[in-house]
Amino acid sequence: MLNGKKKNVSHQEEKYQFIREQIRPQRKKKILVWLGRFIMIAAMACIFGMIAGTIILYMQKQSRETQETADGSDVLYSASPIPTADPAHVQSDEVRKAEISLKRMNRLSERMAAIGEEAGSAIVSVEVRDNVQNFLKQDIKDGRESVFGIIVRETKNYFYIITTCDILKGQPSVNVRLEHDILIEASVLGNDPQINLAAIRVKKSEISRSALSKLTVAKFGDGQDLKKGTNIVAIGCPNGILNSVVTGSVTNNKIYAPVMDSEVELLTTDILYSAEGNGVVMNLNSEIVGFITTEFLEMTGTAGVSFLNISSISAMLDNLQRTNKKSFIGCEGRSISKEMAASHHMAAGAYITDVYSDYPAYAGGMRIADVITKFDGQPIHRMSEIYQIIARHKKGDVLRCTVWRKSGSTATTKELQIKLG
Repeated sequence: MLNGKKKNVSHQEEKYQFIREQIRPQRKKKILVWLGRFIMIAAMACIFGMIAGTIILYMQKQSRETQETADGSDVLYSASPIPTADPAHVQSDEVRKAEISLKRMNRLSERMAAIGEEAGSAIVSVEVRDNVQNFLKQDIKDGRESVFGIIVRETKNYFYIITTCDILKGQPSVNVRLEHDILIEASVLGNDPQINLAAIRVKKSEISRSALSKLTVAKFGDGQDLKKGTNIVAIGCPNGILNSVVTGSVTNNKIYAPVMDSEVELLTTDILYSAEGNGVVMNLNSEIVGFITTEFLEMTGTAGVSFLNISSISAMLDNLQRTNKKSFIGCEGRSISKEMAASHHMAAGAYITDVYSDYPAYAGGMRIADVITKFDGQPIHRMSEIYQIIARHKKGDVLRCTVWRKSGSTATTKELQIKLG
C-alpha cells in the first residue's frame, strides 16, 4: 500500500516536471510571439497614425493659408483696385496706330506716284502710220492703233524704244507721239512675236530742242530680287488705258515658259488683268524689272497682270536693237538644276523638250530629251544661257555642243557640231 502511494507521488512529480520543462516554455514562447506581433502592429499603427496626422495637419494648414490669401486678396482688391484700361485711351491708341498706317500708306502711294511721274518722261505712244492703218487694221490685236513705248537707250543720233510687236507687223516704220502731240516717224529694228516685244528708233535730229530736254532714258533693274509680296509700279498701258500708273505687288515668281533657244521667267501680280494691257513694271527705285505680257495666259492665268522678268530677256532686248539678222539653232527646253537632276538620275543643264525639224539643232544631231551640259565650250546651267551664247555669234558659225543622252538604261555623252542659222 505504501509502495503504491510512493509510485503515485513519483508519477505526479514527473508530470509536473514535464509541464515545467516542456509545456510552460512553449506557452511562454507563444506568448512572446503574440506579444511581438502586438507590439509590431501597435508600432505600425503609430507610424501610420503619425503619417495620417501629418497629412491632415498639412492639408488644414494649406486650407487656412488659401483662405487667408483669398481673404487678403479680397481686402487688397477692395483697398486698392487694379486699374482697368480707359476706353477712351484704348480708342486713342487705335486711332494713333491707324494714323501711322495711313501715313505709311500715303508715303508709299506718294513714292509710287513719283515713280510713275519720273518714268513718264521716258514713256511714249507708238501708233500705226496713217498710210498703212487701213491695210493693217485686221492684223492689229484687238483693233488697237496705239500702244506704249519706253525709251531704253540713247546714242548721239538716236533714241531706242521698246514696244509691243503686235502693232508693227509688216511695217517698216511707225509713228511715235511725244508730249504736246509731237508726232515723228520711227524705224522698226526688230521684233520677237514669242515675247511680243519689238525695238524701234527715232532720230534725235527730228525732235525739237525743247522736246528733247523733256525726254529721259529709263533705267534697268535686277529682276532677281523680285519675291512674293514685292511692291511694284506698272506704267504705260497696264489696264488698257495709255499713260496710266497702277500699283500692286508680286504674287508668284516661279513660272517658266520655253521659247526658241531660251527660257523666260514670268511673274504674276495682284493688279487687275486687262486683255489690252501692255507696258513696263518698275521697282521702287524707278528701275524697269519687267515687261507686261499677255502671251502666256495658259501658264499665268488671268487673275492678275503678268510680266516678263527683265533678267530673263535682257539678251533678247539687246538682240532686238541690232540691225543685223539674229542667229538661232531652233530648239526649246527647260533648266534642270543639280537637285532635280539627282532626283531623276540625269545630268544637270538644259533639258530639250522640242527640236524644230529642218533647223540647225536637228541637222546637227540634237534630239528631244537630250540635256545640253556644254555649249561653245561653256558649262550650261540654264536654258537662257544658250540664247546668250548664240547672240554673240553670227549666222554660219559652227558651235560645239555637248549633250547627255539616255537610251534605255544606258547613258552616254555626245559631241555635236551645230551650224547657226
